[in-house]
Amino acid sequence: MELSTRWFTLLSIACCAVGLASEEQPRRKLSEVKTRKYGVGQVWSFKGRPGEESATLTIVRVESGKGLPVIVHVSLDDVRIANPHAPGGFTRIVEHAAFTEDAISRSVTKLVRQVKELPPYEEGYERWCDYFDQGKVGINAITVAEMLAGMERNFAKEHPLLKE
Repeated sequence: MELSTRWFTLLSIACCAVGLASEEQPRRKLSEVKTRKYGVGQVWSFKGRPGEESATLTIVRVESGKGLPVIVHVSLDDVRIANPHAPGGFTRIVEHAAFTEDAISRSVTKLVRQVKELPPYEEGYERWCDYFDQGKVGINAITVAEMLAGMERNFAKEHPLLKE
């Protein structure tokens, strides 16, 4: 993974996950679940920010675990996040982000299509799992647009997870 994408993934993990962090070690058992509305491979449009009207999210995993809400893992495409480390000054893809089902419901606007081939998300997902198990990150309970705005506000700031 290129440096700007790695930094961005770490920042998204570090700065935007709220509230629902794991307290158990070793890795908490998460199981894939099915919901009535969301499934792996669905591509949705969402309420974005100005300049992100064509942005989409792809659902890459849907999970839950003991005492946890349903977690919808997504990859975001065609976003526009100011990033001084990215070529051209903007990051256009977020490989992985974890949201509550309710946060996704408040974000999505239209099911665009179903895909069989998922975007690459595994590295970001594994990193999220590691940090989640350590209690360093949680699950976004805010909308996708709110998370992107928070990432953009915080991207230029130093963060301990970015020093790894």
